[in-house]
Amino acid sequence: MGKALDIARFLFFCILLPATVFAQKQTPEIFYPAIGSKLPSFEILLLDGETIVNTGTINNNRPTVFLLFSPDCSHCAEISLGLTQNISSFDSVNLCLLSAPLPIIAIKQFAARNKLLEFEQITLGQDMTFFFANFFHTKTVPFAAIYDKNKRLVKMLKEIKSVDELLSEVKAIK
Repeated sequence: MGKALDIARFLFFCILLPATVFAQKQTPEIFYPAIGSKLPSFEILLLDGETIVNTGTINNNRPTVFLLFSPDCSHCAEISLGLTQNISSFDSVNLCLLSAPLPIIAIKQFAARNKLLEFEQITLGQDMTFFFANFFHTKTVPFAAIYDKNKRLVKMLKEIKSVDELLSEVKAIK
């Protein structure tokens, strides 16, 4: 009986116990916003450091592209350059470029370097509470969320490779 008990203990400690422990340490499932879901209301601090815009006030008559960027991201700079070079293709779209809660001066410098302030269809600001990245569960930039004119989510683009990729998605919803 002693050997049977030893074998039972061995099986418990080597097989059953680890299986039980690992089964309880599963990562939680992440739920992304559903395509067709309504644009959430959140606030964006504009570059003057004082004006706060709520996404609920965005023009309903045209699609809106939210582009999450970081001022120190070279790929984000390439995408923003592509936006300005193809700005006429975005004439009927609201472009809202959001940075994480970094110093406004860094966002202003990024905007100046990439000539983003020259175009009225571009709104540039800071996502003060990091709402956008948390809502979309993204940890990388550039990231885009495209909403139609009815403020319904049409597409999410993780790690955008080029402005052409963004343009083709925008053209598809017009």
